[in-house]
Amino acid sequence: MDLKTAKHWIDVLGMLEEKTRGNLDPQEDQVLESLLADLRMQYVSFTSSPPPAKFSASDITGGK
Repeated sequence: MDLKTAKHWIDVLGMLEEKTRGNLDPQEDQVLESLLADLRMQYVSFTSSPPPAKFSASDITGGK
């Protein structure tokens, strides 16, 4: 798991959110906001506890 790269891309998406503020339609804004919130929560959960021995995509998406 490469948390440094994950943080980089979360930061890039956050910058994109800032730069496009006011220029997106409400649905696009909501999708970007939700995506960033989910990614940030997942990042915090992976950095605040010992990493699992093995993880899958469902770990990142919350089983969805």
